Amino acid sequence: WSSKLGRGSENGMNLIETFDHGYAVLSYKFDTFYPIVTKLDSSGKMQWYKGITDGGLGSGMEASSIVQCSESSFVIGGSNSGLARLSPSGNVLWQRRDSVEDNNSYQGGMAKTADNGFALCGSRLNDIYIARFDSSGRLLWGVGIDGHSNEIARDIRETYTGDFIVLGSTGSSFGDDSLIILRLSSQGQIKSSRIFANYDFPFSDGNALTLSSDTTIMIAGQVFMSSNLPTKDSTDLLYMDLTLN
Repeated sequence: WSSKLGRGSENGMNLIETFDHGYAVLSYKFDTFYPIVTKLDSSGKMQWYKGITDGGLGSGMEASSIVQCSESSFVIGGSNSGLARLSPSGNVLWQRRDSVEDNNSYQGGMAKTADNGFALCGSRLNDIYIARFDSSGRLLWGVGIDGHSNEIARDIRETYTGDFIVLGSTGSSFGDDSLIILRLSSQGQIKSSRIFANYDFPFSDGNALTLSSDTTIMIAGQVFMSSNLPTKDSTDLLYMDLTLN
């Protein structure tokens, strides 16, 4: 089946399968950028449609991540570390937003944590930014990670031991963006980092991350191949299976 969604000009950002084997679609309006959640049943029929037009994730707050919580509510994340929680039927329960206004912020991925909280990743002022929230959306800590230049984090996952694995890109000594993987403690301290940069792969970027164990991860992204390789001057799909220290 296929399903056409939206009421006007909307851009789909994310989709998850829900506990009832349906789907939740996260989108935003092109003109106002306010986020919208559309709930579908297993056959693609719309069950409810909710636009968040005021408060913490109102106009201008692009949302790109959505998760479903254990009691079937939904939490969406947006720029400026904005969060909103919706009931299983789509009613807004609460909204939170970082007190720091920054038009240069970007919100990447979001992860549920073992204590029913949330972790957001993205960028702020061209640095990687990670924010940790409790189950009520209160900010526990936020940390900026400065690198060579133009850092951005696109996805985050909590490990089985409570650390966080962050995937993104950073400027490197080669002058181009390079894929970076960070391991942070439960309080946001850097435990390890790995940058993939060399003359054969001068440009690479990671978009999605999943864990297969506490130290083994799989990532998907893209790589720009240099002219001395068979795929001359082309952008290719990147898939990596890595073991971290």
